[in-house]
Amino acid sequence: MNDEPTVPHPVQPTAPTPAQPESLTQEPATLQPEPEPKPTKRRRGGRVAVLVGALLVVLLGGAYAAGYVVAGDKLPRNASVDGIALGGLDIGQAEAKLNDEYLPRIAAPMTVTVEEAKHEVLPAESGLTVDVPATVRAGGAGKSLDPVHIWRVLTGGGPIDPVVVVDRDKVAAAVAGIAEKTDRVAVDATA
Repeated sequence: MNDEPTVPHPVQPTAPTPAQPESLTQEPATLQPEPEPKPTKRRRGGRVAVLVGALLVVLLGGAYAAGYVVAGDKLPRNASVDGIALGGLDIGQAEAKLNDEYLPRIAAPMTVTVEEAKHEVLPAESGLTVDVPATVRAGGAGKSLDPVHIWRVLTGGGPIDPVVVVDRDKVAAAVAGIAEKTDRVAVDATA
């Protein structure tokens, strides 16, 4: 056995020894509050929220990647320029179709009427041309990581406005040429 004296636990009363009276040796019992258990549900709820958030990020990322792949590099199915259907065509096909069908149509002379006089104006000579590659890109052709582009392609697109390039100097010269033929001296209306 061990010869060391045992030390009583501070909460338990000690037994009286014969040399000491009982009232002096007894210590009052003290109650210590038990530590509160840590809330495990809150911790578990935080983990669930993180897992749900991560799952949402993965699902949205997967949907975005799938939309990018499905959108491809073709024009949306309802894409058209002034009635010329371009839907489903790739960039090269759409540009060729616009060059073959649209450019001849817009190369025709325009009639400008000033009072009673009619004047023929050629758009190309007047500084008005259509940028075919920019028009095709504006319609949604080609791959893009832009979510708006992907959404437009997946939802079918629609009519495309042609991208018109304006040479201001040529337009001013064309207007000046018509003005020379039609300008008159102003008359005082009050006289």
